[in-house]
Amino acid sequence: MYCAKSVMERMKQREKQAAQGEEIQQNDFIDLFLDHYSEIEQSYNESGKTIKQASVEDVIGSCFVLLLAGFDTTANALGCAAHLLALNPEKMKIAQEEIDEVSNLDNITYEQIGQLQYLDAVIKESLRLSPVAWFACSRECVKQTTLGPHLIDEGVRIEADVKAIHYSKEIWGDGTELFVPERWFDEQRHPLASLAFGAGKRKCVGMRLGMSEAKMALAHVLRKWSIVAGPETEDQLHFQGCTTTSPEKVTVHLKARF
Repeated sequence: MYCAKSVMERMKQREKQAAQGEEIQQNDFIDLFLDHYSEIEQSYNESGKTIKQASVEDVIGSCFVLLLAGFDTTANALGCAAHLLALNPEKMKIAQEEIDEVSNLDNITYEQIGQLQYLDAVIKESLRLSPVAWFACSRECVKQTTLGPHLIDEGVRIEADVKAIHYSKEIWGDGTELFVPERWFDEQRHPLASLAFGAGKRKCVGMRLGMSEAKMALAHVLRKWSIVAGPETEDQLHFQGCTTTSPEKVTVHLKARF
């Protein structure tokens, strides 16, 4: 497994650096998790108290979750966004004009990505129409609770119907099946109107990473290319998967802008 191999290799490197008296530099998320693991272990050794220790398996699991949340779902979301932009060229043109206005250079910075508000709305609207990580809304009832007319017992697993919420006319108005990025500029929208990344304290840990990656990737593509539909481009995507969902195929074409 990639995550396990990467964590074990980095642990060996750190042990070697420590033995040679070298300062351990933080290079990535693996180092952050391993530092946390070391801090908990040191606290346990110094205090002599019985506390829950983070194991190597915990570190590997955390890396896997971050990889899944920040990369796999990002790729799926980009596929959905590309498909929607190909079918809605007028929306793509607005996004391209915004990108051109913010940066006329090949290298788009992180600060400039933060200024791309319409592109942000494009990705969010794509996730509204095609939520690829609906599992982020799974919860377990920790104590017996009455919710409206329903009595929910402790231990019962609860799932939010994300797609029903995302397509609700009561929340989003008419035309919920349409790709309208502009709807995201409504400041009066309920904070739970979109559950693409879950909600509350346990919402998707890779949300910010995933959104930043998606915006950066899409900005670089739209900077030089237009995404266009072809004869084989489907009107509707078909999805597969359980933990995360991904489109079975996305067939679009790229046309050079310059």
